[in-house]
Amino acid sequence: MSRRLAAVLLAALLTACGAANGGIAPRSGAPPAPIETAEVEAAAAAQPAAPEPTATVEPVVLPTPRPLQQTAEPTPEDPWLTGEVRVFPGPRHFVGDLITVEAAVVNADQLDRPPQAVLSVDGSRLDAEPFIALSPLRDHAIVFRWAWDTTDVAPGQHTLTLALEREEGEPQTLSAFVALEAADARPPHEETARWAQRVNACCRISYITSTAAGRDIDELDIAIDQAFSQVEATFGMLAANKPVPITLLDNVWGNGAYVSGDVVITYVDRAYTNLNLETTLRHEAAHWTLRSIGTRATPTLLSEGAAVYAAGGHFQPQPLAQRAAALLDAGLYVPLGDLANDFRGYQHETASLEAAALVSYLVHTYGMADFLALYGSEGIKAGSTAAWLDVALRRVYDVNLNQVERDFRDWLGEQVPGAQATDLELTIRLYDTIRRYQSLHAAYQEVIPSSQEGIAAAQVSEYMREPATLYNVALETAFVSAHSALQEGRYEEAEALIDALEATLEDGDYTREPLATFVQIAARLGQIGYEAQRITLTGENAATVEAIQTWPQVRTLNVTHDGEAWQLVEGN
Repeated sequence: MSRRLAAVLLAALLTACGAANGGIAPRSGAPPAPIETAEVEAAAAAQPAAPEPTATVEPVVLPTPRPLQQTAEPTPEDPWLTGEVRVFPGPRHFVGDLITVEAAVVNADQLDRPPQAVLSVDGSRLDAEPFIALSPLRDHAIVFRWAWDTTDVAPGQHTLTLALEREEGEPQTLSAFVALEAADARPPHEETARWAQRVNACCRISYITSTAAGRDIDELDIAIDQAFSQVEATFGMLAANKPVPITLLDNVWGNGAYVSGDVVITYVDRAYTNLNLETTLRHEAAHWTLRSIGTRATPTLLSEGAAVYAAGGHFQPQPLAQRAAALLDAGLYVPLGDLANDFRGYQHETASLEAAALVSYLVHTYGMADFLALYGSEGIKAGSTAAWLDVALRRVYDVNLNQVERDFRDWLGEQVPGAQATDLELTIRLYDTIRRYQSLHAAYQEVIPSSQEGIAAAQVSEYMREPATLYNVALETAFVSAHSALQEGRYEEAEALIDALEATLEDGDYTREPLATFVQIAARLGQIGYEAQRITLTGENAATVEAIQTWPQVRTLNVTHDGEAWQLVEGN
């Protein structure tokens, strides 16, 4: 049993009654600035060459700004392709891949459904109807799913061209160049991977063999079932539409999970977005369970707040009231009307925390039954989400939004934040840095095909392929260590790691400590055929590493620095 799952199951038993994916243009797959340290240069030289950028995009010229526009840069008022193209599975592409193309677009709400867009390869139009994928964390995207079957395509560089019709003038055209590698260059564990399923009391779990989920499926089966049981107990209602379709990814999606037609959850060993599986399972189980009473008008403020509340924290167990009090003290509190109207426009961690604390306050003050009545309020006609919330609060609690806000702030003022202030500040910085990393070096597919679609098409690559260069491994293991340091209250260590990660993503210098040590260790292990999943520094010249040589078996290795290079300790 993995150490992470053992912790999940122990926590679940004790409480049983209670985000790469694809290529990004133009930077994905390209190595950052070279390391200057001779030791690291030598180690990196022994690594397989990092692939060239897989989708290089011609520069996009924004439309001429209208008169009197005051923004620093032209801001289109009509639908407009930003220039970001993502190609999946990726960032490497092989003959035989069934290619999906995503193009980021602003003002997507003005587009037709389906959007009037055309995708071509090497001048030939593809027979693919696009759709709009709405993103909670970045620009929305026009998606051409499984648009290009490369089975009989020659390896080499190919040109993708996307044309978006405009109400006035010529279509906006965007070109990207995709490097297609020979089929026999495909990763070996991808070749042996197959879909598998099992059904338990709550769910139909779809996973892929030769992955971490396939290795740990017995424990995951128990953890998923317990998460749904705990959430059902929290809300006093059963999840509908069972068995719930669960898809386990072997790559990192965004924050680590989402609910669409399936409950989609990342389960990987190098889980740099989230180390606490139980919290993630409960969060997504809450979203699924509340779907049966929610309406199209239910504010994101309530849906995300309820999910974090049911999970007992955001990404990890947290004292929500004390943590939100720290938010208030730090001047990061957002007026509830503003948060209701534009939840996605605010920093993700602060918005989710404030929403969860509000739900905690409402349940504490008025009880769960009334909160669920609020959540499922129907027949309200209002000009804004804040106005909807005001009417719903009056109807259920006989108090308006302004009064709830005053009482909520008073309640927060009674809480003692303690160490939550430091933890919150570092958590916000860490997740902002992770999203910066994803935007530069580890793009993820916005909407992944359901497991049933993947099974029917015998496709596994989209659900498991992700960036894995030396620099991806080093950055992601450093993110994992920063998470661990935060969870264990080692704030100085966490801050040092976050400082280094922020700076490196800004200037591409991988020689600064402590990140340089992660690069050196990952490079040394790569020389002997291992891919590091976690690196834990145990002293100035020692570390424990969880690494994979034969997928998906994880080995724990001890390494030391002998004054010249990192070496495996005898007996590994």
